[in-house]
Amino acid sequence: MAGKVISFMNMKGGVGKTTICVNLAHCLAIHSEKKVLVIDMDPQANTSQYMLGKTRYKEVLENNKTIFEIYRSSLEDFKYSSVDDVEDKDEDNHNAKNSIISQISDNLDLIPGNLAMVRISQGTNSNTNLRLAHFINSNDLLEEYDFIFIDCPPTQSIYTDSSLNVSDYYILPVKPDFLSSIGIELVKRMIKTHNNSGLKRVKCAGIIINMVHNQEYEKETLQKIKESNINDVYEECIKYSPKVSEGAEKQRYLLDINRHKKSIKNIATTFLKKVEGEK
Repeated sequence: MAGKVISFMNMKGGVGKTTICVNLAHCLAIHSEKKVLVIDMDPQANTSQYMLGKTRYKEVLENNKTIFEIYRSSLEDFKYSSVDDVEDKDEDNHNAKNSIISQISDNLDLIPGNLAMVRISQGTNSNTNLRLAHFINSNDLLEEYDFIFIDCPPTQSIYTDSSLNVSDYYILPVKPDFLSSIGIELVKRMIKTHNNSGLKRVKCAGIIINMVHNQEYEKETLQKIKESNINDVYEECIKYSPKVSEGAEKQRYLLDINRHKKSIKNIATTFLKKVEGEK
């Protein structure tokens, strides 16, 4: 059975989207023995720094093994980069598939992000938003991986368009507060527009609540989110803990933190039911 592509998105930043994306991928790879590829589409590259650490990520950048190699040839001018302040090499010297960093952990691979990705919205051709789909299909990655996760930036842009053009599903991480929940409707509107004209019809694989403090206000907001998004909200939440942020800095995952291990396993189980339970 061909693998499935899932985009992680919210039009509101600071909701822990990267945390959910990375840790669900890690849990599926380790606990459920699924082969997972994570693609860091956000130019800030937080996912990459979480999974690789600062030192290894710097080496990846120096060796041009990032998402930018997939898009390099779509630029009108790649003689000089104002972002990374180095001369770009001829694209023929690059094999974009070499951007896949294998064995971050068992069954878990990564295509790292790159700040240079800001350039693809500054001088690109009309087929730029198809580059990722072409890369995945031409390299038969859906035969190689059970899941491909794409961590998207919190804006509607060439990055989200590229991701949706190859996605089967999307996941919405949110915090249980008013401003974060606004992003739900913004994403749903964007998905509806995409589904009217996009390459693939993208389905919702769920809304995952993150950074829960168990305050009364949060409980009320969470209830409103569930009532407005029936059947989409996961029962399991990720509770707030400074250990999560500390863990990201040290490449520790929720499976490594006792108080979060059960939660991420339950979320992984629900996810599999949603995307593999369909006939």
